[in-house]
Amino acid sequence: MVMPPCGTFDYFATVTGARSSQQRTWTFGATLREQVTPRGDKLVDGRLVGYSPLVELSRGKVALRARHRANAQVLTASFDVHCGLMSALRCHDRLHLVRAGTGDLAVSVVRDGRLVLAFGALTLLTLGKNVSVRPSRSAHAELDGELGFPLDHTARRGWQLWDRRAAVADVYIDGATKTLAVGERVDLMGYHLWVGRGRELACAGALESLAVSDDAACPAEVAVESARLVARVGALGLVSWPD
Repeated sequence: MVMPPCGTFDYFATVTGARSSQQRTWTFGATLREQVTPRGDKLVDGRLVGYSPLVELSRGKVALRARHRANAQVLTASFDVHCGLMSALRCHDRLHLVRAGTGDLAVSVVRDGRLVLAFGALTLLTLGKNVSVRPSRSAHAELDGELGFPLDHTARRGWQLWDRRAAVADVYIDGATKTLAVGERVDLMGYHLWVGRGRELACAGALESLAVSDDAACPAEVAVESARLVARVGALGLVSWPD
């Protein structure tokens, strides 16, 4: 059995209730994307904030709060986002929130099966029926030729390639495809796309950071600035259980 790295999570949440313009926070429940059967081993059973945390949205912040201590490593985990994120949500939207073992964060918002916005390490996420993001198929071939040795040797040689202009991701939207490199901002099929970072191959594994947003449903800067914020070192703040 492969043990999940300490501090990971992979949650789905459905936005419930209407939010008034004066409301400062919006709270609803989340559940694990894949249910876990406890085995009596904290290292295997535990998730960062348990199996069914509360999602608390406020201006510029997303917080995940454990409902109880069982199988929850910390009381609260939170990260900063663009202050307009809460305004972009609607009742019944579906959120997918992930933290990988690398420490990378990712969030997507899906409405009626279609992506509204997503930011962070998007290859980790469910992005709706009309959008998918995958590591670029051409990136390895391009860099193999440029470097003169296979790309998977770069970690041993100490290379850091995250800011190179090589292809980072292949994005598929409503039948159209676009290959993106670091720093690119483009429009495709009514969506705005931005790439802030590629994969940092010399390290244990910093993943890509991208932003995708539906022009008709969300200002592009909500996704772009959120992607910048969650890509920072130490982006996730933790509050431990009291002794």
